[in-house]
Amino acid sequence: MKKENRLTMAKVANKSKTTLYIILAAVFGVLLIGAVGAFFAPANRSGSHDPTLLAVGAFFAAVLAFCIFKIRKLNARKRGMTRYRDYIARLSDDPEKSLVTLSQKTGVPLADIEADIAMLLKLGLIQNAYLDQEKKTLVFPKYELGERIPDAVMVNVKCECCCGSTEIPANTVGSCQYCGSPISAK
Repeated sequence: MKKENRLTMAKVANKSKTTLYIILAAVFGVLLIGAVGAFFAPANRSGSHDPTLLAVGAFFAAVLAFCIFKIRKLNARKRGMTRYRDYIARLSDDPEKSLVTLSQKTGVPLADIEADIAMLLKLGLIQNAYLDQEKKTLVFPKYELGERIPDAVMVNVKCECCCGSTEIPANTVGSCQYCGSPISAK
């Protein structure tokens, strides 16, 4: 599947999940208000409040908190997917693939960039790479091994899907080192 399609599908899924959690949060918020209101309403004939209403209210509060947590997490994922093309374009111009440099160039805090890159790796939007936490770099092991054809003229090719630059031998077809999409140096 092309990366552009994978990114679009990830965005649609993210939006759908966010909408679902917002609806659930609204429903359980209303139910929580109803349960708390019923608990504090005038006591029943025996003069005591029904303890099951308190348990139901606690359940609704827990579901509401879970929905809010998921909404926040999905919004962070959305920010990462929005920054995807910018990150790839800037990282392809940096031979060291430094997250510190990326943070300085984009103005995004380093911790956010690390979380975004980790999420993009997990979603498969960046392939054949891993995050080196110690050096704060994005590492492409296959690329670093220097799989090159002897005496081949190498050319930089810009990927149409993610805008990253990959160096491949001239007059060959390869794959983008960032997203894995096919690229051609013809």
